[in-house]
Amino acid sequence: MTSALAGYDTAIVHTAIEYLGKREVGNNSGPFVDRLLRYVGIYRPAPWCTAAAVTILHEAAQHLGGVSTCPRVASGAKLWRWAMRNPAKAERIRHAEDLRPGDVVIMGSTVAKADRIRRGRLASGHTWIAGSSATDKDGYHVSFEGNTNLGGSRDGQGFLSRTRTFADPRVVGGIRFQALYVPGVSR
Repeated sequence: MTSALAGYDTAIVHTAIEYLGKREVGNNSGPFVDRLLRYVGIYRPAPWCTAAAVTILHEAAQHLGGVSTCPRVASGAKLWRWAMRNPAKAERIRHAEDLRPGDVVIMGSTVAKADRIRRGRLASGHTWIAGSSATDKDGYHVSFEGNTNLGGSRDGQGFLSRTRTFADPRVVGGIRFQALYVPGVSR
């Protein structure tokens, strides 16, 4: 029998904080980035923002002695599409006031690409973990994100904390995954 584990959101944020300052070496590679990419089944240099979020969600669930409902994919668009097809395992967040720490936020690289992702199609974008609830009507929140830089590029050099807005028209939405207790899984 499985049941949802309490404290998953807090464990996600704590795990993300442990990642802060980790850097890539070269372009989308290096020991840290390669480990994240391998975790989601990629064995070459590639954008790694989604791989960072997915790895963090799984590590946080393991810290609690459970498993995450988050699939091991390397694309924010694939995460969104999976959430559309699995509402019992992933709640889609469409409004800033519903965003909570630990939610995964998906953004298209352009408004047109965000619209494609919302419709369940693949398109390029960026992924991060909300580190705080939205603080105002525009949904400003702390983010924890891989493959970014202080200038805000989605093709950056490290894992950093930034401030993002849910009101950005490129934001597709957020996804809230669960950690489940599964007998036989230990911490």
